[in-house]
Amino acid sequence: MQNIEITKIKNSRGAANTYVVKCNGKAVVIDAACSVKELKNALNGVQLAGVIITHGHFDHILTLDEILKAFPDIYCYLHKYAIDKLRDPIQNGSEPTVKQALIIQTDASRFKTVDEGDALELFDEKILILETPGHTNCSICIKIGGNIFAGDTLFAGGYYGRTDLPTGSAAQMRQSLRRLKKDFAGLPFYSGHGEEGII
Repeated sequence: MQNIEITKIKNSRGAANTYVVKCNGKAVVIDAACSVKELKNALNGVQLAGVIITHGHFDHILTLDEILKAFPDIYCYLHKYAIDKLRDPIQNGSEPTVKQALIIQTDASRFKTVDEGDALELFDEKILILETPGHTNCSICIKIGGNIFAGDTLFAGGYYGRTDLPTGSAAQMRQSLRRLKKDFAGLPFYSGHGEEGII
């Protein structure tokens, strides 16, 4: 297993956690809720290889345009059902939640969709994509080494994401949580909000 370093950037405006995951001189960002300055400080000169979005809610894509503009050679990876949410302030929750529409402006050519079982090779450790619908129909978890990045699927203390928002499903959430507990019990997980935990 490769040497993996994880840095969490807490957003001061109450948005999602952003994670910078480094491995052998390269890094990926999980969720885009921090400023470009904060991201560059966390990278500390390490090459950014890509951005992965756990789902299409506004608080997880808050600074996606700025980050992709600052790093013009990288792509953003996300579930196919998240694509439409990028430009739909109702579906991404920005308009009903904060009464301000967030519409991602970055060109579609900068986005690549991921599906269950995909293994991204952005740095030396494979990045495994796990479809975990429930909070949204585009929710994914990301396995890097022995770590799970859970987005809003799972939170510390045994809590889990809301299922009453557009495309949410309590039945799918139960299935996703059962899967995580069955297949990844004992692994540390990093949530979209709050602190880390153990599955």
